[in-house]
Amino acid sequence: MDAAALAALHLGGEQASRLVAAGLATELTPGAARRADTLFRTTAEPWCPDHF
Repeated sequence: MDAAALAALHLGGEQASRLVAAGLATELTPGAARRADTLFRTTAEPWCPDHF
């Protein structure tokens, strides 16, 4: 995955399985995207109080 996809995953705005389905990431090990979904799951939605 590129930096934009990684940032979306890291900030909680996207799921690894959806990135794989969209062709924005490649799953090299079967089930890795599902495990990454669990690893990066957060209860809070990404939010930035500052508007650029």
